[in-house]
Amino acid sequence: PQEDLSVAVAQSEGFKLYPVKATVHFKDGSAKSFTAFSSFELLRGNGQAMYLKLTGHFNGVAMTQKLMGTGLVFSTPMGSTATNYSNDGPTIPMGGPPQMILSDIGIKNPAGFNQIVSGPDDYYEVECAENPVKRPLVISVDGQEIAQDKINNPA
Repeated sequence: PQEDLSVAVAQSEGFKLYPVKATVHFKDGSAKSFTAFSSFELLRGNGQAMYLKLTGHFNGVAMTQKLMGTGLVFSTPMGSTATNYSNDGPTIPMGGPPQMILSDIGIKNPAGFNQIVSGPDDYYEVECAENPVKRPLVISVDGQEIAQDKINNPA
């Protein structure tokens, strides 16, 4: 068994990972950066839907979208096979070009919001479009939830 593992490792091929990098800006002017190898998620922090304003550049085209729902997921190829696929979204092959998928969790408005497969030159900005005390957001990086008190007062 140990020899079989050594042979399998010796015969394996490597591939490059392209993580999702996100910087969260807070109302107090501070910021905190995160790196996710699987996914970066913005989720509602209580039972109420979250309201977000999504702006960015996708395939060279500026976009602005107001969203209402449960969450947004930014997935790498590694995360697309779990998180995104479970949301009926596409998957990205490992070892391919640098890509990311933006998909939704229960986005009700606008109806028909589609997943977006992004390239390395695309970027997004997400803004809380309503009072964050009334509709708080939770951040999850590779499945690890960042506590709301840390979001509001980053270390």
